[in-house]
Amino acid sequence: GPVVVYFYPAAFTPGCSVEAKLFAEAMPQFAKAGASVIGVSGDDITKLKKFSVSHCQGKFPVASDAGLKVAKQYEAAGAFGFAGFASRVSYA
Repeated sequence: GPVVVYFYPAAFTPGCSVEAKLFAEAMPQFAKAGASVIGVSGDDITKLKKFSVSHCQGKFPVASDAGLKVAKQYEAAGAFGFAGFASRVSYA
């Protein structure tokens, strides 16, 4: 089925925390549509393991994109003009 890939600047920041919780709450609707979700940021895997459980509520995976290699391929790097952070953008 379809995959929703969403990029976010940094785990545990106010906007990214709200966004993750909203994706977690919407997972039943994504599942009904046959879609899966994955969140991607440049954070390290240790930080993302905690974020996945607390804010994503374990309902979808998150991935560490060290160096924003994947984000750059999606033109989703450089949030707020700051190098080293993913932009807040989603793709389906």
